[in-house]
Amino acid sequence: MYGWRGRIGMMVPSVNTTMESEFWATVPRGVPEYVFKDHYAIFTSPSVPASVVGVLAAAVKAALAEQQVQDLLTELGIIAYDDKETLKQLLETETIKWSKILKAAGFQPA
Repeated sequence: MYGWRGRIGMMVPSVNTTMESEFWATVPRGVPEYVFKDHYAIFTSPSVPASVVGVLAAAVKAALAEQQVQDLLTELGIIAYDDKETLKQLLETETIKWSKILKAAGFQPA
């Protein structure tokens, strides 16, 4: 396996890679279907001046615009976003989802 792409349709339309036999061979019997996605982000301390955050954001945006970087991310099946509103929405959604799952499973904070 070379990684499962949550948005494979960008590269190979009408193909759902999570249904491939190699994937299901790794799932123990009785485990229901599920999707787990990794998310990565760059954060700074709240004390970092806005001007520094702006420079960092511009550098990340410039790097993501480079064709070599885009090609590598596509090869790895990574979808990159460069705006904080998308990240904020993702974090809110994921926090709600995983809080419910952890609570239902009986996990308690350490």
